[in-house]
Amino acid sequence: LPADQRELKVYGLSPATVYSVQLRACSSSGEWGQWSAPVSVLTRATITCRAEEVAEDYLTVVWEKPRAANEGNYPTGRGYVSTYQLRVSSREGLHTETFVTDQECPYRVSGLNPNTYYCVEIKANYNDDEWGLWSTPLWCMTMRSLQVSTEVISEEYLSLIHI
Repeated sequence: LPADQRELKVYGLSPATVYSVQLRACSSSGEWGQWSAPVSVLTRATITCRAEEVAEDYLTVVWEKPRAANEGNYPTGRGYVSTYQLRVSSREGLHTETFVTDQECPYRVSGLNPNTYYCVEIKANYNDDEWGLWSTPLWCMTMRSLQVSTEVISEEYLSLIHI
């Protein structure tokens, strides 16, 4: 980290994990100074999603920002989620990709095909700057379309069955 640089972003960390961070300086002659006191931090947990309702041609998705267990009361940062990216795909390919906010939760995904598997994933954008990880894929199968046939038809009643 150059001496005039005040910020460093460290990538490749795991969610809901405690890390210990230390720094030390190197002089212009190449001599290293002492390590700083360690600072422990806790990365955030990955966004989760679940299906609230599944029908023949739509599903309703709910997402949550779970808190990582923090028994050590470690700092977790001051970042906020500014937006989410929601992706819905099937085995045939991408169906929907859209940006949503907390105010749109739950979100209804329309135009789906009956009796079809769909994969739902969501990730958060922190401080309008950095994207988090995609959630664990949620696979949902839309309902079959109802097939109705008549068994008996008389003058005053009919008997229906659905398949």
